[in-house]
Amino acid sequence: MLLPGCIIPFAIPPTRSEIGSSTRIGRASEPGSSSLHAAVGTHLASGTQRRDQAFDVGAGWTFEKTTEQTSNGVYLDGAVFIDRTARTRTSLGGRGELRSMTDGKAAAAKLRLDTEVYGGGTSKFSSNDRCGTSSGTYFGTTAVGMFAEAGHVWSTGPEGNAWVATAGVSMRIPSSVGVWIGIPGC
Repeated sequence: MLLPGCIIPFAIPPTRSEIGSSTRIGRASEPGSSSLHAAVGTHLASGTQRRDQAFDVGAGWTFEKTTEQTSNGVYLDGAVFIDRTARTRTSLGGRGELRSMTDGKAAAAKLRLDTEVYGGGTSKFSSNDRCGTSSGTYFGTTAVGMFAEAGHVWSTGPEGNAWVATAGVSMRIPSSVGVWIGIPGC
């Protein structure tokens, strides 16, 4: 007897994610306010194993939430690795953002400093249990780090422009491809 199943292929690009806290200065309705900051995107330095990688470029999605505002949008960033050891590296670069806010649009330009503990690798993986199986491979860099950024946000909203500073933690995961086969209701 054959049981119905699910076959789910997956592919994850080389990814960098971050979460932190941000503060704004100069906005009339939210003086000195703080916000939750989150971002996730695809980055070159997450997809390579080269220890001598000179730079990182990336693009992705960003989100910020204060008590009064929510904003999200896209970012582009680029950085040069200015210091490295066998397991750590530090980069300096810039980030540009285009955001949609609760009451308008915004653009931001920021200077960033990132430092991370990292390691490159490639491997195959597989798992098997009574309800399914998975198999695949990954390639790239895994890392955990910290970041700090500061810059200016230009807003069309009634609150106007603001200076911002953000700090938080970051994580890189390598690219991976594979397939998962499962038996529903198992």
